[in-house]
Amino acid sequence: MTLPSSSPDAESALRKELGIPPDAARVLLFAESSHWDPNWLRTSQEYFQQLVSPNLEKSVIELRRDPRRVYSIECMFFLRLFWESRTDLQDELRDWLNRGRLRLTGSGVTTPDTLLPSEEAILRDLLVGQEWLRSQGITQEPRLAYFPDCFGHSPNLPAILNAAGFDRTAISRIDGMWFMSADLDLPSSFPLRGSSAERLLRSSAAWISHGAPRMARRSCVIGTLSPMVRAICWLIPAQPAPISIPG
Repeated sequence: MTLPSSSPDAESALRKELGIPPDAARVLLFAESSHWDPNWLRTSQEYFQQLVSPNLEKSVIELRRDPRRVYSIECMFFLRLFWESRTDLQDELRDWLNRGRLRLTGSGVTTPDTLLPSEEAILRDLLVGQEWLRSQGITQEPRLAYFPDCFGHSPNLPAILNAAGFDRTAISRIDGMWFMSADLDLPSSFPLRGSSAERLLRSSAAWISHGAPRMARRSCVIGTLSPMVRAICWLIPAQPAPISIPG
């Protein structure tokens, strides 16, 4: 990844925060994130006790060990369960959340489906989660909405997120994208010229890089992530030729 031009002061501060040498021209960033399925295979309580709580306990150990480490949390549902079950950690968790070391990839109680629920249900999901944060003295207000496991997305999703104050999103399973168990033939090109997807990517100054065919996981980030990364999107090509959409 080549660093785009930005103000020297902003880039210098970002390099210092991330521990990037001043003379590094190319940077590879790894980010930790969570994806929690409250209703898949187990009940939410079983899933929390068996998997989520141990995972968060380990993240607490690592955040204490490494002051530069950042861990991302997907939704408020399991964060609240952990918060209420570990009252002894609340002050520490609040501090990490307010300083962005526990980074929220959305404010929703859940990671909602965006196809079947009404617009109001999606907005209320985001609002209820944010209001819970405020009630606990947590000042973080996410501007990234993370949808890691939706089977397609509502065409109204950009307008909904704008109305809720989000200015970026991370999504997977974009319409027309191959994933495991999909029975959809890939289009000859993506995005289709003149489609809403193309307009969205152009307006977001996104560039697209193709991953290896038939990989199980995909993600797409659209929006201004930092002075270093504006947009990254891994898609499955019908033909292994890169597509570039200039800003």
